[in-house]
Amino acid sequence: WNWNFKNYLKLTVGGKIGYVPKLDFIIGDIFAEAKYSPFLNLIISGRITYSNSYRYDYSYKSFSALLTVFLGIY
Repeated sequence: WNWNFKNYLKLTVGGKIGYVPKLDFIIGDIFAEAKYSPFLNLIISGRITYSNSYRYDYSYKSFSALLTVFLGIY
């Protein structure tokens, strides 16, 4: 899902899920991302992700966050 607000803010939300029958393995994740450009040549971007996988009696969960700032000189 994408949402653009004016020309300076973009929000994206998505996810995926998968299953491997041969290994009886399930994996999935969900994420949210925002890109903000308050003025020309500056972009601030952030993303958070939650992932989960499961196989038999074991599971793995992870959470990650990323923040980047881009400043162009032209």
